[in-house]
Amino acid sequence: MYQGTISGAFKNALDWLHLLGDRDPPYLHDKVIGLISAAERIAAAA
Repeated sequence: MYQGTISGAFKNALDWLHLLGDRDPPYLHDKVIGLISAAERIAAAA
């Protein structure tokens, strides 16, 4: 799923957030999250 689409560090961050989602309350519950992305050429289409 992640091959060639996102960096390894970002993949690890997503994996940890997924694991922490089973907590009560879930990690980042009621938190505002923002993501900004920029890319050129073929990476921009992913």
